[in-house]
Amino acid sequence: MPAYHQMGNNSENLVAEPELEDFTGIILSPVNREPDVLSRDVAKFREQGQFDVVFDPQLYLPKATRGKLPHQPYFPSDIESADLSSLDWWKQVGDQVTELSATLGVDTIASPTIDPQVPSADFYALVVDSGNHLSSSTSLRTLLTVMVTPSQVLEESSRMRYASILSRTKCDGLYLVFRWERDGRREIINRDEIVAALSFVQVLSQLGMQLLVGFVGTEVPLLRAAGATDCATGKFMNLRRYSRQRFDDPPKRPGGRQLPYFFSEPLHGLIRAADVARLRATGRSSWLDSAYGTNPFSEEIVAQLDSKPGTPWLATSWRQFLWWFSKAADTADTASSVLALAEAQARWEELEDAGVKFDEPDNDGRWLLSWQAALGELD
Repeated sequence: MPAYHQMGNNSENLVAEPELEDFTGIILSPVNREPDVLSRDVAKFREQGQFDVVFDPQLYLPKATRGKLPHQPYFPSDIESADLSSLDWWKQVGDQVTELSATLGVDTIASPTIDPQVPSADFYALVVDSGNHLSSSTSLRTLLTVMVTPSQVLEESSRMRYASILSRTKCDGLYLVFRWERDGRREIINRDEIVAALSFVQVLSQLGMQLLVGFVGTEVPLLRAAGATDCATGKFMNLRRYSRQRFDDPPKRPGGRQLPYFFSEPLHGLIRAADVARLRATGRSSWLDSAYGTNPFSEEIVAQLDSKPGTPWLATSWRQFLWWFSKAADTADTASSVLALAEAQARWEELEDAGVKFDEPDNDGRWLLSWQAALGELD
């Protein structure tokens, strides 16, 4: 199964969840774990099953001192004065990442890189050269980390130029991270950006590259249809969508509390507890079901809402989404994805005609039209 756990804070317990056995990989999160804790985690994962354990250095914003990153042995001591365009500097960082990865006992290393404000051909050439050095320095599987902002690859010429540069990699594949200008809770609705991202994935796939896409949410069917080999997600919204804030210096004030969401596969959307009740009250209980079989966490949530209304179900909501993701990531058929999205859109239209409104005003399925159109533009 091509689904990976995107680790975050206190995510490790999900790896051993029996109902989530379809996940085959784990992407470690050094921003959340000290090196010795990472080592213990990897050893524990080995006891729990056969996983491709990936080490992502997470130097996206290297001048930030977020979380445990400054405690990692590869975190640059000269970061304030470093020339981030220097290949020699990146080679040194890569060597230290390789050394730690060997100590941890991981299977795969993602190359260190930054999140560029404005990517360029020169930047991607540096990324490839740095990754090639990493690949030549280890016997472990390597992935070239590629940060992409969809709005900056809208033109086909840009996508083809960058893909040509990336095709020179000697790594075993790419670890692709999209930076969407939209928070993790909200589905991606900009059609042009979706088309750009999917087209870029398709071009890279057609060049024969293995693609692990990180920080993926409900858009997983689109990426798999476009040619992504594997996709990673996590329990938090900032693990389902890359967020600079997660890796930047801590904010002065803590963020808001987390809210539980139920993923309705027939609607292809996240809904609140009151929305679950609305569907059931209007004879649409089947819209809480899954085409992949019985989602045990869906049943648990519904039973809890009935027997213990008002009690927390956040942890179960994470598992409910992850169960669906692991099944959806195993589907790479464009035609079936288009059909499922069209059926979901029809259900949203049915709700509108019936006057059924959900708790969040903009939770109306509007993203589905853009998604169907984007899939229609794939070769």
